[in-house]
Amino acid sequence: MNLPRPDQREKKASIAVKPERMRQRSPLYAALARNLIDSITSGQYPVGSLLPTEMELSKRYGLSRQTVRQALGQMADLGFVVRQPGVGTRVLRMDSPVRYTHSIESFSDLEHYAKELRLVIQHMEEVEVSGELAQFVGCRESSRWLYVRGIRCLVGSDEPVAFSETYLKEGFPDIKEHLANLQGSAVHLLLERQYGEVIEEIRQQVSAMALDEKIAAALGVPAGSPGLEIRRRFYGSGGRLILSGHVVHVGNQFNYASRFIREKC
Repeated sequence: MNLPRPDQREKKASIAVKPERMRQRSPLYAALARNLIDSITSGQYPVGSLLPTEMELSKRYGLSRQTVRQALGQMADLGFVVRQPGVGTRVLRMDSPVRYTHSIESFSDLEHYAKELRLVIQHMEEVEVSGELAQFVGCRESSRWLYVRGIRCLVGSDEPVAFSETYLKEGFPDIKEHLANLQGSAVHLLLERQYGEVIEEIRQQVSAMALDEKIAAALGVPAGSPGLEIRRRFYGSGGRLILSGHVVHVGNQFNYASRFIREKC
């Protein structure tokens, strides 16, 4: 049985959900999640608005707060809402989000990532890196780098999947023109192909974060939404740092997979 829509309950207060019949088809929380998602996709709850509180939904549908909490958790996992302590449950989007699973085991996997998620460059400029930014990049104070900002989208789509910021060491002639024509290749492969700069080591760090206003706006979600940040530093011969930066995905739209194989003695 489908749950009555909120507007139906307001008009007919006597309508009640019958849990024993609901269990025959699907869990109560799943049915409630589907009902609320339908309300979102129909425009009843616009993007950026708050859903009713757990207590309000509990009273409206005649369900326990635990069931309501499970339903909202499932909706958050699906990328429709974000739960913000002290604020409420905010609508992120009206359609099912694009999800991306990234599996990395070798250098070639990074090339595959770049081919699947094309880089759309939005801004480039030469900058002097100092202070906290120098710590982020991992370089010496007051060194010169090319700053490249953009988004990554699945091939054939303009919907942003990730936010990207990259710092490229100076000294590569006409690099801006080459980057503008990157088209599905990785930046470190461009350096190898055009300049003979072979990357010998990549160091990577993955961490959770709350999206700031700049990144959230680029990805089309509210500031404070959960995100997953992947920082990478690329080193050439002699341990020289060549390339540094990060990509940031919306937390509930990205899966990161690794495989570990035991070494034979």
